[in-house]
Amino acid sequence: MLASFVANADLATGRLVPVMEGYQPISSTVSIIYPRAPIVPRKVRAFIDFMTTEFIQIT
Repeated sequence: MLASFVANADLATGRLVPVMEGYQPISSTVSIIYPRAPIVPRKVRAFIDFMTTEFIQIT
């Protein structure tokens, strides 16, 4: 089981093939923990935004 952003290129070239497409994994939580600061560094904010778009699915 891989995140789509990790596997997309290999799926597109056929290097990887999907298996168990009907399988629905148990949902899990992803947490991002960083030190409290009055200003969140841009790199941290960019990472949070990236992870949010990749892992949060709106149903």
